[in-house]
Amino acid sequence: MIDSWIRVSKPHELAYCQLEKTGSSTLLTFLFEINNMETLYPRNDDLHQTSLNTFKVVGQEAVDMAEKFFDIVQVRHPFTRLVSCYCDKILGERPPFLKKFTEFRSHRNQTAEDMVREQLPSYRFLSDANKGTKTDQWKFQLFLKIIPAPGKEEYLARESRIKDPEPLGETPTFRDFVMEAAYQILRCGDNQDCRKEVNASYGRQIDKCDPCSWNFDLLMKLETIDEDFPLLRKLLGHNKPKAVDESGSSSSNEERVVHRKISACRSYDEYMRQLSSGELDLIYTAYYEDFEVFGYEPFNVDIN
Repeated sequence: MIDSWIRVSKPHELAYCQLEKTGSSTLLTFLFEINNMETLYPRNDDLHQTSLNTFKVVGQEAVDMAEKFFDIVQVRHPFTRLVSCYCDKILGERPPFLKKFTEFRSHRNQTAEDMVREQLPSYRFLSDANKGTKTDQWKFQLFLKIIPAPGKEEYLARESRIKDPEPLGETPTFRDFVMEAAYQILRCGDNQDCRKEVNASYGRQIDKCDPCSWNFDLLMKLETIDEDFPLLRKLLGHNKPKAVDESGSSSSNEERVVHRKISACRSYDEYMRQLSSGELDLIYTAYYEDFEVFGYEPFNVDIN
């Protein structure tokens, strides 16, 4: 249901489909700003809770508003979103995620191939297409496929793999985290209700804000926020207040803050290089529709 994620500014007839780990704090702050409300909060959690209390609309009213209001969404490259989630939620030891540490470590001793064979029996790697008897090869057509990530070979040739990342003890490694995230998504198969139950911080963006079922008027990207955010202001006829200009709280600063969080723990490539070829294919398949619908390439990443 789209009404689970919609935030509405009724005076401006603006509906925002909120996605976690996509720079949503910037959009929520903007909603406060155009409604002449406080925009500075001691903690980011306070900002999000206040926005929930102020702008959330549910039920049929939310659906009706989404149909007639100016609808926006902001998305992010699926792989950098995973890195951001790992740094913030896992390494940051956010309480809801601390409870899931054992769950996230559950694939630590499994290869991607073992996990697919043992826990995702409806899937097969495309490399298995010509294995086994002719009957096996015929049956292969009946399975869902683990899709090779385009550009992967060039990426692996360019970036040497970190085969043994530093052990983190009870804390899940990045590999632990993305293996479990991929498993939670892929085990759902084509069951959309199941996919929507995956944690919002790493679940597929299309499962929360699907442009195929919600006709967005403006689709923004974190990577192009410097161009997209001024366009949003222009379309709504709401220029940036002088106080915001002077404080430096601009959209471009928000992008730098988001990416600084990544670089503060490790670089994006240092995390992605921990993954094998099969693991890269696994997470690419899990987020395949995010890549396709929102126009991202797996290894063409801009992290200014």
